[in-house]
Amino acid sequence: MEMIKIKAKKFILIILVVICMVFTSCSTNKQDKQKKQNNLESYNISTNFNLLNNGKSVTSVNIEDYTVELTLQIIFNSNVPFTLELGLIDNFNQRRFEIKEGDNYLEDDIFKLKLPETDEEFQESNIIIRVDKLKNNYHDLIFFIKDVTKIQSNSIRGYDFLRLNINSTSERGAEINYNTEVSFASAEEENVFLELNPNVKKTSSNIDCKLQFNIDKIYEGERFIKEYENHLNQEIDFVVMVLEDNKLLKINNLNQYAWSKSVIGKNGNIHFSATSNTTHKNDFVIILVPYPLLDLIESERYQLLAYNNICYYHYKFNESVELF
Repeated sequence: MEMIKIKAKKFILIILVVICMVFTSCSTNKQDKQKKQNNLESYNISTNFNLLNNGKSVTSVNIEDYTVELTLQIIFNSNVPFTLELGLIDNFNQRRFEIKEGDNYLEDDIFKLKLPETDEEFQESNIIIRVDKLKNNYHDLIFFIKDVTKIQSNSIRGYDFLRLNINSTSERGAEINYNTEVSFASAEEENVFLELNPNVKKTSSNIDCKLQFNIDKIYEGERFIKEYENHLNQEIDFVVMVLEDNKLLKINNLNQYAWSKSVIGKNGNIHFSATSNTTHKNDFVIILVPYPLLDLIESERYQLLAYNNICYYHYKFNESVELF
């Protein structure tokens, strides 16, 4: 009988130890989660991105081969480890590319880049990129860089875009599909602060968007306002794309982009729909690219100012949604 009592006490003791371990584990996980959340809320990430070719920063290159090798230079300072996701758009359609890892090249459409905490110092990371199947044709390349850590912290500015013009003076290997054109309606809206202002409705698998394009915002500021005032009647064409879960969506059941045009002095809107990848209300990014397939040699300064200013709007579904 005494032996049974001893065993019972040992069994109860073991149960108590297990319960304590579970509670300690839960408490530790909760503390770790809270610590991680606090770090995200107090993050301080500064990044600068450049595309290098043969060691020089470039926005345009001429090649005779089918392949170009580039270096993505990332100069960064951060008080937390953070993650970037890198993708590529070629002539306004998403495509695969390669990055170098060790002695090998890996091919994919999205790459994750994990960067460390740097304390107060700036560090540099260089990613070797290879883009093939270019031929001796014109290519308007746009690398999009998504800062996952910033977006998890509800930043509305979690994306960067690097535009690279390949063979600006060559014969065109690709042209805009003008069947994708959407009409531009002139309109003025008061109290706008961004280049793009969307009015969105999402149905089961469709994003319906009335997108206000405030062209004057591209030229805002003392340095560029004269460019705007002197070219109010000059045409500006542009393409619009929608990025969801790092994938470009099909717009109006045609291509991965829609094309439109206006004149510099007229703000206004376009109306289009995009086929979503999911029935859930995911965040998505609207990208507007001024002057697609621009000949940089023949272009003027006012065009280059807009060309180098890719506009985007990160739409979050926790915003108030206005239906139209």
